[in-house]
Amino acid sequence: MDDAANPFLTVGAPALERSSGKFYYEVKLGRDVVHPQIGWAADIFEGGDAQRGCCVGDNDHSWAADGQSRGSCNGGNVDATAWPESWSKDDVVGCAIDLDVGTLQFAENGRWVSSVGAKFPLGAGPYPAVSLQGECTFHFQAASFEFSPPDQSFAPLLNSEVSSFVLSRWSSHHMAFVDSSCCSCGSKVDVNESQKLHGAERTLRKTVQGWAGRYPLPREAEVVEELLAFIGTQHFLANDLYKELADFYSEQGEYELEIASLQKRCSFYTGAYQGLSASHAWAIEALADAQANHAVDVIMPTSNTEFVDLFRCAVCGYAKALGIWTLMYGSRCQFATAAQAKIDKVNGFLAKHSQIVNHI
Repeated sequence: MDDAANPFLTVGAPALERSSGKFYYEVKLGRDVVHPQIGWAADIFEGGDAQRGCCVGDNDHSWAADGQSRGSCNGGNVDATAWPESWSKDDVVGCAIDLDVGTLQFAENGRWVSSVGAKFPLGAGPYPAVSLQGECTFHFQAASFEFSPPDQSFAPLLNSEVSSFVLSRWSSHHMAFVDSSCCSCGSKVDVNESQKLHGAERTLRKTVQGWAGRYPLPREAEVVEELLAFIGTQHFLANDLYKELADFYSEQGEYELEIASLQKRCSFYTGAYQGLSASHAWAIEALADAQANHAVDVIMPTSNTEFVDLFRCAVCGYAKALGIWTLMYGSRCQFATAAQAKIDKVNGFLAKHSQIVNHI
């Protein structure tokens, strides 16, 4: 039975359906992943839950690889070829497709496993799709790839004008050894910088571990902000810490600091993942929620200009999150419909107070 807080989902990106050529994309596995079936679905595929056998690879219109318990599957038929290692958190699954020949290839952390390849009928019109319980992130653009396709003839599913700089999408400061270099500017870490970075990280970890389920003390929050500024806003701890700080500032009534922390969290996701990310969409929605709540609860009685600006920022945030969820899950998924409802609610509120808005 699925955990209600962590449901088994089937998601895909029909907008990325291709009819010819050779393409590649990646899926990075996140927390609490169970039975991931990663691959491709045809345009007539109808997804559903595991109990109804409607996951990717469970019918004739989808093809998938499962690195936790199986090899590859199609039509409910399983090729039980074992993967070299069982998939787990932070593993990256590579998916390559040759639409002109009708073949699929799968990789684990850059290692292509020929025994779990598959074939599909030409003209099927496949698009990327996955079924799993837990978290994952799609990487569709070359700038976000962590590994390479089988060869240079495979193109990313999404073209990107963004240059690929490693530190622009995920900081490696937590692995900063002497002579390691920044891929953006080329500067190298010397002995003193390496010691300072590791020392700051140890202090940061110790501070956070001391919270032990409680909100931080004001001075602890200041220390965390200072350490994050020093070791880098793209440090792998930054995402969770910005969320903790936002919750703390909200509890303290420091709404501007709450919004600032959530904005930094959104910036983290923008830098960390160039591909589609549901987690990024949730972070954007959380920021929009804070802006809308702040406008209603605090600003509106005293500053007309600021409450309207916050509402407009909230609508933009909801719309951006809606766009991500629509592309990943479809316009009828619960996340997309909830975001649209919030947009309608804010716009309705602005319309109700149109006399104030029109004078700004």
